[in-house]
Amino acid sequence: MGMREVSFGRYLRLLRESKKKTLRGVARYLKISAAYLSDVELGRRGPLAWTQLSAVLNVLEASEMERLALLGLARLQKLERTLELLRRSYDF
Repeated sequence: MGMREVSFGRYLRLLRESKKKTLRGVARYLKISAAYLSDVELGRRGPLAWTQLSAVLNVLEASEMERLALLGLARLQKLERTLELLRRSYDF
């Protein structure tokens, strides 16, 4: 599976699972519900806020490459959502 095929949420889940961290444990650390984090991982919600992203990267002890990948995917998804909102607003 290429990087372009992986969404922010899917990569977050793969990273969390590879670090042997539970959904509940990470959610507790971030002070959000496990249901909310699950929705993020499943793509039903947008990427985490930047402060939460920083915290999740720390709790997962992400490498520099993992950090860059997750931050890049978050930025890409936020940009795609912004463009979609603009398209809807201007009826493109």
